[in-house]
Amino acid sequence: MRIRERRKQAYAAHSFRPGEDERRVKAIVKLSQGFKGERLLDVGCGDGSMAVLVGRAIGAKEVFGVDISPRAVSEAREKGVNALELDIEEAPLPFPEVHFDVVLINNLLHHLYDPDHLLDELYRVMKPQAVGICSNRNLGAWHNRLALL
Repeated sequence: MRIRERRKQAYAAHSFRPGEDERRVKAIVKLSQGFKGERLLDVGCGDGSMAVLVGRAIGAKEVFGVDISPRAVSEAREKGVNALELDIEEAPLPFPEVHFDVVLINNLLHHLYDPDHLLDELYRVMKPQAVGICSNRNLGAWHNRLALL
């Protein structure tokens, strides 16, 4: 089985609830309130919870998400997110150029073998004055270091 297929299966079995990271969620939503935009894209949207919160915070008329997990995409759609199943490492974003006002990437970059592909795609679909919000876990934090022992 290919590594990417294993990764896809692992994400499909994962819980996508943001509750475990509530402090980060609150910080991202608070930061988002300083921006306005009609279209939001959440890359690695999980169950769509974060996309909905940030979409509300920025006053988005349309909220989009992409995720590798079919289950996550289904859950995001139930929340009203225009979600699509996509492996960002193998496919381009299925959106036109210069389309999004705000793009969110939360806890995704450290999972990618080729983050440059994603960044190139984001550059393509973001409007010139668009805002990118990127959050990643601090892998150097003491509790993460202890977990490696």
